[in-house]
Amino acid sequence: CRIGDRVFSGGSPEGDAGFASLRQLGVRTVLSVDGAVPDVTGAKKHGLRYVHVPIGYDGISRDKALAIVKA
Repeated sequence: CRIGDRVFSGGSPEGDAGFASLRQLGVRTVLSVDGAVPDVTGAKKHGLRYVHVPIGYDGISRDKALAIVKA
């Protein structure tokens, strides 16, 4: 789902097809905020940067918010 000119929101990309699809959309960075282990190798294979900042349901700390903004 596109939520801005340069920002998309969605589930985790699945396999080569998922990362290739993101690349075709012009995505350059995948930002993951869940607790799942990120597929950094799959992302790199398609020229994508993967940033993993896991957050919980208890809120976002200042450090994690800054890491998300930086990404």
